[in-house]
Amino acid sequence: MSRGAVEWVDKDGKPRHWVWEGKLDGKPYKVEGSPIADMLAYTVKDDHTNTLTGTKSGKTTMTGTITVAADGKSRMVTTTITDADGKSTTSKSSYDKQ
Repeated sequence: MSRGAVEWVDKDGKPRHWVWEGKLDGKPYKVEGSPIADMLAYTVKDDHTNTLTGTKSGKTTMTGTITVAADGKSRMVTTTITDADGKSTTSKSSYDKQ
């Protein structure tokens, strides 16, 4: 089992937190606390890349890719979130291992 947690501050300055626990098998698992998705599925694409799909009430609301550098010291996360009006926003975040 894998477990992930995300903490951020939303556009209104409110702290947010969500938790996911599941397998990297492409099947959806429950997300707790996310306003974006109630289910999240991760798929291993290759040795350095995972893809993700988030759904809310059965509708895809988020897609993304997580790519870990060959040396394991950094990763790039690209996500596209689609709101209830169909407007999509893509973000890219990079993380360095400390």
